[in-house]
Amino acid sequence: MLNRLSGVLNTRGTAPTQGELYRVLAKNLAFAALMIYDPDLRFVLVEGTALAKLGFSKNMLEGSVLHDVFAEETVQAVEPLYRAALAGQEQFAEQTINGQRYVAQFSPL
Repeated sequence: MLNRLSGVLNTRGTAPTQGELYRVLAKNLAFAALMIYDPDLRFVLVEGTALAKLGFSKNMLEGSVLHDVFAEETVQAVEPLYRAALAGQEQFAEQTINGQRYVAQFSPL
């Protein structure tokens, strides 16, 4: 991972942006996905190896609002967790998606 961060630094000659650091980190976490969203619950950065296993892609999610991409049942279950993270509270939830069990962490940035 350090090589990839160094590559970002070397190609531009400047320090990587926070978004670039998040992307490199998420791409290198096995079986994980990183989703950063704004107060409107719009995904502004999406990355990670678990996306495809969940049936999603970066292009499908980035720029979309939570309500646009998830079923209403899922939105009702996770929206309070997203909002709590925006309010500064870390949250955890276990979910089963496509027969796979996942632990989701919702953390303020």
